[in-house]
Amino acid sequence: MKEEAAQGIPARKPQSWKGIYVAAGLLLLAVMLVLSLLAAQLMQELTRLRSASTDNVQWSMAQVQVELLVLETAVDDAIHNNTPQALDEVRQRFDIFYSRIDTLQQGSVFSGVTQETRARQVLDHLMDALNRFIPIIDGSDEALSAALPVLDDAFVAMRADVRAISLTGVRLLAEQSDRDRQAFSSVLLRTGLVAAGVMAAMFLALFLAVWQFKIARTRTEDLQTQNLLYESAINASLEAIIVSDEAGRILDFNPAAEQLFGYKREHAIGVSAEKLIIPKEDLQLHRERRVQFLEQFRGGEANLSGRLEINAMRANGEVFPAEVSVGLTRRGEGRIIVTYMRDISERKRAQENLTQARDDAVATAKAKSDFLAVMSHEMRTPLNGVMGLLDMLSETRLTRKQRDYVETAISSGEILQNHIDDVLNITRIEAGVTRLNPVRFEVAPLLTELKKMNDPAAQRRGNTIVTDIAEGARFCDQDRHGLRQVLINLVGNAVKFTEKGTITLEAAPWGDDGWIEFSVSDTGIGVSREDAKRIFEDFVMLDPSYKRTAPGSGLGLGISRRLVDLMGGEIGVESEPGQGSRFFLRLPPLEVSAQKPVEPERAETVIPDLEQANLSVLLVEDNETNRFVAREMLRKHGCRITEAHDGIEGVEKAAGERFDVIFMDVSMPRLDGIGATQAIREGDGLSRHTPIIGLTAHALPDERRRLEEAGMVDCIVKPLRSAKVRDVIGALLLQRSASDDTSFDTDVDDDDTGLIDHETLAELTEALPPELFERQLERFRAELAESKERFCGGSDQVVNLDELAAGAHKMAGSAAVFGAVALRAALLDVESAAKHGAREEVAPLCETASETAQKTLRALSDLTA
Repeated sequence: MKEEAAQGIPARKPQSWKGIYVAAGLLLLAVMLVLSLLAAQLMQELTRLRSASTDNVQWSMAQVQVELLVLETAVDDAIHNNTPQALDEVRQRFDIFYSRIDTLQQGSVFSGVTQETRARQVLDHLMDALNRFIPIIDGSDEALSAALPVLDDAFVAMRADVRAISLTGVRLLAEQSDRDRQAFSSVLLRTGLVAAGVMAAMFLALFLAVWQFKIARTRTEDLQTQNLLYESAINASLEAIIVSDEAGRILDFNPAAEQLFGYKREHAIGVSAEKLIIPKEDLQLHRERRVQFLEQFRGGEANLSGRLEINAMRANGEVFPAEVSVGLTRRGEGRIIVTYMRDISERKRAQENLTQARDDAVATAKAKSDFLAVMSHEMRTPLNGVMGLLDMLSETRLTRKQRDYVETAISSGEILQNHIDDVLNITRIEAGVTRLNPVRFEVAPLLTELKKMNDPAAQRRGNTIVTDIAEGARFCDQDRHGLRQVLINLVGNAVKFTEKGTITLEAAPWGDDGWIEFSVSDTGIGVSREDAKRIFEDFVMLDPSYKRTAPGSGLGLGISRRLVDLMGGEIGVESEPGQGSRFFLRLPPLEVSAQKPVEPERAETVIPDLEQANLSVLLVEDNETNRFVAREMLRKHGCRITEAHDGIEGVEKAAGERFDVIFMDVSMPRLDGIGATQAIREGDGLSRHTPIIGLTAHALPDERRRLEEAGMVDCIVKPLRSAKVRDVIGALLLQRSASDDTSFDTDVDDDDTGLIDHETLAELTEALPPELFERQLERFRAELAESKERFCGGSDQVVNLDELAAGAHKMAGSAAVFGAVALRAALLDVESAAKHGAREEVAPLCETASETAQKTLRALSDLTA
């Protein structure tokens, strides 16, 4: 105790423990006393019961003597009073005595008596005698009456045997009772000892039970608390929870499941889940999944969590989609399946709606693109003819009034083209095709360029344009082309809505992260706050009435907003009605590649003299108007033109002659321009390497990429303008000049340069035997010698245009065989003019063809000499 106190352990109270021990001892003593008293009482009771049993046996054996005496009395009465009643009494008493003897002989209670030899012999003798009397007893009354004296003597003789049996039984049973009492006392003593041990064990067990009870009660309370929590969680769960065994019988069914499926819990318990919630058409699939799941997780616990979708069925037969999550746990030898289900009908409908909305949006976008493609083609095709003819008309001799008309028409056509381009620009941006090309450039040249572009329109309205660049905004890292387009729209609007005022273009740093703010301020009519909120939407025109004076489609600011968003900036307006407006855009710096230098100012490109180039051009175009416009523009630039009316004809002509350039319409019957270009590039014709320029009215976002993939080097979007055609051909000439390509040789004189394709002629020389080659060459020379007569006839002869076209075509074929490219081009011009009935053009073309034939003849003579 002292050591425990010294170690800081509290000392136990000895009196308290002693009291516990005394109480336990007294309790044990009391239990033992009670047990002893109970044992004594038990022994007394057993003794009494055992004695009662033995007395019963002795009584039964003594009763045999009584029954024999009663039988003798009944027989004696029957002898003296021979009546049927007396005889029946004899029979009854005989049966009773007989049963007593039979009981002694057969009964297990009397086995101790019957096991002795003498007693068994006596009983056998008595039974034999009684068996002999049975026929008499069971016989008629007369026979029984006659045998009564005999029966009486026999029964009297049995008295000694019956008495001997009774005495023997009493003796044997007494001996057996003594032995049984001694054995039972010994057993009872041992039982008492065992009982004492049992009581001690029970006391210990009681102590342990009390201790375990306390632990179990604590655990039970915890378990009950957990069960209540789990039950509350399950009952409060919004998901249906179904607990079943491996066979699919439902063990539990929470309220959410009741609400989901329409079954009460008491009705669902014990029923197969397949019958309640699985549609008939899905039963086989459900069983296969269940077997697969159980086989997969044959071991311990497993969880197959979510996103497994099945079809489930309500009580009313309605089938709905459900999402299922399954858990598996073991219970004894079996396993329990816990299934979590939720109705995903709303989600499915939402997904279907989203899918439908997406499909509708895709269809709408496709319809929009198709519509724009068709409208672009349908508008640009006639616009091409109008603008091209107006361009050519403006270059002819006109009166002042006629020139004003032409310029007004060209201006109107350009406005229409700008509207079309605005719509297609929006399509390009929304389609994500527009890509930024960030470069570092100087801001001052850009603003100066914008000022020069808009000065004429501003001056017509009495406006002045000024520029102002703040320190720190001299350079900008952005997409110059996109910024330029936005500022063009803003400055154009400022000019349109300002009269006799000032328009200011400013650039200044904005913030500390390298952002630059560009602004266009004017002193015009201004914008109200309500209109400022929607001014950057598409097709918004603040004065949509018929009397409005400012032209436009309402798309400029919408395009500007999209471009600014693409550049990562923001655009807005500050304005008050009558006080002018200030449009601003704030742009962040974009990452510029290290290889990209500061963009230099664009120098004027020197276009070569196209008329001196004398280019051979293949024009593939199905529309007569467009073909006429393109032909006239190309002829004005000194080109020699060969025409093809569709793609198939274009491929054939490109294969038979090497052209300097091919103009290919994209939309044509039989074979379109893309297919024709691919056929030319993949074939082995003479023009397979010739540059091909696309002519298209489809200005969709991916059009240029498709044309380039087909093999075109450039593309002109209709309407054709003379300046566009000149720029494209000039660019090709510059490229050829830079690469020292001699295909565009501009010196055409009396030698064979530009007249003979040496490669074609060499191939023909190698392919034909010398004699045959010479004969064919002489024949061709003969045709050339009489060329003028063959082409146009005599001076006083009326020319038949059909025959002229056929002859020119035939001779052009011969010229192509011998590589006479210049002559072939001239002949094809004659053929084209004759086919189209241009009789006034036939004579000069025939003269040109005749001169070219003579030059070709001399060149061939020099080459073959």
